[in-house]
Amino acid sequence: MFAPWSGVFLADMLLRRCSYDTDALGAGRTGAYWYRSGYHPAGMTALLTGLVFAALTCDSELWTGPLVAPLGGADLTPLGAVVSGLAYWALTHRTTRLSTAH
Repeated sequence: MFAPWSGVFLADMLLRRCSYDTDALGAGRTGAYWYRSGYHPAGMTALLTGLVFAALTCDSELWTGPLVAPLGGADLTPLGAVVSGLAYWALTHRTTRLSTAH
């Protein structure tokens, strides 16, 4: 389930144009990226959205999601990155660019 995480990460990099405040990244509780107790609510929501999508469309020996059969047996797990990336963009695109101006 690496795909949903990578979707959020890549969307954040694109929104910020790969420009992060390196001092704030390591500042912990006082840093700009601490959000709420160290978790970004929009990021967690997007990650969970991608994970749910991936679980519903996964076709493996251990688990077959309920949407696999209606999709003709297609395993769409890698698209969890797209789903989580789009969800993250939808939740943060108005505020992320502003927060990079440190």
